[in-house]
Amino acid sequence: MSIKPSQIKTSPRAKSVARLYAVQAVYQMLMGDLPSDQVIDDFIVYRIGSEPDLKDLPVPEGNLFRAIVDGAGRQRVTLDPVLEQHLKNDQRVAELNDKEPLLYAILLCGAYELMAHTDIDAPIIISDYLNVTHSYYEGRESAMVNGILDAMKKLYRPV
Repeated sequence: MSIKPSQIKTSPRAKSVARLYAVQAVYQMLMGDLPSDQVIDDFIVYRIGSEPDLKDLPVPEGNLFRAIVDGAGRQRVTLDPVLEQHLKNDQRVAELNDKEPLLYAILLCGAYELMAHTDIDAPIIISDYLNVTHSYYEGRESAMVNGILDAMKKLYRPV
């Protein structure tokens, strides 16, 4: 299914869905060592709307989806050291990427948005990434994501 401009939604739900798909796309980008433009095209043409588990979701806000995937890919070098500062027990980003690449994709997308999308309220961004985390994990991962993204919010959006 291809996203047509007339299908682009700007509702809060469409933006939340864009974040979910962005995390999946960044995960695919990391696992396949693929460029963001290739992954974005793949998702828009083949994946969005065709996955049985996600068929009931609204069409994601396409511009936000593209911005997150492209931005997370481009800013990864900048964001990795900052993320690493907030990991516990001397954990490294490379180790997180190897052992929990989906969790790393969630953190990378959330960190990018907090840094770059200052026009969107931080609590909305954090809440959406916590919802994404809850959809994949049942353990303490959501607390980890919340703590790291909250620290990133304070770093990138000082009061």
